[in-house]
Amino acid sequence: MKKRFNIAESYRIQSKGKFKHVDMTNKKISDLNVKELAQAMKLYPVKSLDLTGNLITDDGLKFLIKPIKEAGLEKINLAKNKVGEKLIDSIISNLKLCKCMK
Repeated sequence: MKKRFNIAESYRIQSKGKFKHVDMTNKKISDLNVKELAQAMKLYPVKSLDLTGNLITDDGLKFLIKPIKEAGLEKINLAKNKVGEKLIDSIISNLKLCKCMK
């Protein structure tokens, strides 16, 4: 029996690393899992988060906006997800106000 990938646990383990970077590429993270990820981001802040190649849409990304700002995230990669340009533009505008983003 294949063990289910635990997003929060993987995030927690990686957040303890020296470089404060979490790589969640191609983990099949969907809008259903984003709340779990958002909660982990609040508990274990990191500097960089790579979410490339997942299944996140506009609906899921909305749950990440607040944790991104609060965690002091400097870099996030959302390439190859299902997020629309309109929401990305809105997020960029919001995050420009966050002094931690690079």
